[in-house]
Amino acid sequence: MVRATRLRILILAGSLAALEACSGGGGGGGNGALEQRQLSAGGQQRDVWTYVPPGLGRGAPLVLVFHETDGAGDDALRSSGAIALADAQQLVAMAPQARAMNAGDWDNHVAGQRFFETYPNTSPASNNDLQLVQAMIADAQQVHGSDAKRVYGLGLSNGAFFAVFTAATMPDQIAAFAEASGGLVTCPSTGSCTFSSGAGGTCDDLASQPGYCSCSGDEKPAPLPTTGRRPPGYLAHAADDTTVSVYYSCSLADRMLQLGYVSSVNIRPTGGHVWPPDFATTVWPFLTQQVLP
Repeated sequence: MVRATRLRILILAGSLAALEACSGGGGGGGNGALEQRQLSAGGQQRDVWTYVPPGLGRGAPLVLVFHETDGAGDDALRSSGAIALADAQQLVAMAPQARAMNAGDWDNHVAGQRFFETYPNTSPASNNDLQLVQAMIADAQQVHGSDAKRVYGLGLSNGAFFAVFTAATMPDQIAAFAEASGGLVTCPSTGSCTFSSGAGGTCDDLASQPGYCSCSGDEKPAPLPTTGRRPPGYLAHAADDTTVSVYYSCSLADRMLQLGYVSSVNIRPTGGHVWPPDFATTVWPFLTQQVLP
């Protein structure tokens, strides 16, 4: 049984003002209920935002939205377009809040920043963020009757790496993922590769440009499964991203191709280190085709 404590509910009557009052602005308002609650995960109480559109029936898909470093779950629901997607497609959208961590990691984080934990703690038995994802899935099924075979993760930056991470470590619970400005890192750290391009092009085009990186080492945020189920992924990155190099999404694309994964690779020439405001609705046609057996 998942224990939850209601903190507040925002009833959105098509007005952006209700959301802005809560978090200081931003787009993506909806007509349903945006609720902040706490779920028990691995002995900790963790903050989670849930958006449910009006008239939602049982058996709806669940979309998990993961924010960037020092971001916020409610903002990620809006900035990704997940609220608009939930209204249009009748699904549940949930976003966890990352913890302030005591130490940095391979993704250029420092102590005190809020980010999702990944490599080297890849075990759902000990990684509290993975435990939270499991609690979110169980809660959505218990409270809203969501479909256990249609659970999807999407994220930006650290959240993008975490979307890859959840799919790689929970392949029998995550039907598919979508990452924006993340990828697969085999360099010592995210900052090890600073390649960016104003010319854009495909990953093959970028690989032929001066300064393109070449790394080998442990796969981060987690090794991709080489046996069993291999979760499909939608990969998106701006070639001119100077915060997380497009090299890492291209590396993920190459590794997925090598291992026989289904993927959709989308490199846009410009845009920097953000996700488009319609990201969730853009990736949905790909995600909704993927269903757990």
